[in-house]
Amino acid sequence: MSPRSCKIVIAASGSVAAMKIPILIKSLLEPSDKRNYVFEVHLVVTEHANHFFKMTDLPTDVKVYDDALEWQAWQQRGDPVLHVELGKLADMMVVAPLDANTLAKMAQVPQFIPWVSEEPTKEAN
Repeated sequence: MSPRSCKIVIAASGSVAAMKIPILIKSLLEPSDKRNYVFEVHLVVTEHANHFFKMTDLPTDVKVYDDALEWQAWQQRGDPVLHVELGKLADMMVVAPLDANTLAKMAQVPQFIPWVSEEPTKEAN
């Protein structure tokens, strides 16, 4: 069975851990017999995340987006909006690294709060 394609958007916040982004992306793009997926990586970086790694450390096939690109693409009503287009493109989104500041901001938005089942858990016999 051949691996399935998965488009992943990685949103990098401005934590010092952002220096690990090139390592994370390289590991996702590295071929592996243990995975059923081949990843296409799109990286969204904050201005502060840019300070912790060099773009030249990323594989050349990774598409990188920042706030400036958001506004360059949109000129008038009807033009594509980058963050909406990324949402349509992505099979999965990962925030990595997720610093405490970003997590606290996300916790204030109801859409980011995980859904919890109201059904009781079945115990194993």
